[in-house]
Amino acid sequence: MVQQEFQPGVLARVTSYDWLLSLAGAPLGYVLAPLAADTWGSRAPLLASAVLVTLVCAGTAAVPGVRRFGTRPPRPATAEAAPGEATKRPPART
Repeated sequence: MVQQEFQPGVLARVTSYDWLLSLAGAPLGYVLAPLAADTWGSRAPLLASAVLVTLVCAGTAAVPGVRRFGTRPPRPATAEAAPGEATKRPPART
């Protein structure tokens, strides 16, 4: 899906930021999880994490643009397209 929304010239940068933000919380969790488990036992931090993940996923699903997000029809192959058509990109969704 990301490949359809961003120009090829910026796709690598967008992907790297996506991975950076996706993986940035792991070291923080490695530090805080044992401290929380020592303080409250293992059950409370796991339940709190489950609730947090559920709320974040539900919040994301509540955004109308996310619910309507879908795949676009495939672009014609360059051999079948009219001259110049293969390089045109559809407008980004807002």
